[in-house]
Amino acid sequence: MTLTTVAVTLMVVLLMLSLGLELRLQDLVAGASRRGAFLGGLALNLLALPLLVFAFGRTGAVSADVLVGLLIVAVAPGGPVGAGMARLSAADLGFSVALLTALGVLSVVTAPLAVVFGLSGTALLAPMLTTLVLCQLAPLTLGMAARQQWPARRDGDDQQAHE
Repeated sequence: MTLTTVAVTLMVVLLMLSLGLELRLQDLVAGASRRGAFLGGLALNLLALPLLVFAFGRTGAVSADVLVGLLIVAVAPGGPVGAGMARLSAADLGFSVALLTALGVLSVVTAPLAVVFGLSGTALLAPMLTTLVLCQLAPLTLGMAARQQWPARRDGDDQQAHE
């Protein structure tokens, strides 16, 4: 494992942990319950973007190998990067984390399916699932559990209000 891989993995784990410290389960449920936006986000990421990439590839502007790579990237969501950007832009963090978590789970299936038949697409399944669970879902859940367990640390205002 290279130093770059370790650093990126650590950054993802810390980002997901920090997001979990800000979120409550109710926030995720409320985000996922925005059905139209949630289903639209899934459709754009899992259908529209891969179809756009495929149509681009059919123009002959890229080789078959490059097209396969672009399709894999198209069906693999940005993971915690999108949620971090939502936090920075003061967007609905519950919605963005719910959508990106669903996309992360679905990408374990959609990314290997995007690989052209005959290539070793199923070989992607175990590493993707391991990364998803260990680097995204586990730190997010740990952060949310910590927030629930120690409510006085949720907001600086809560602690000052009790003094």
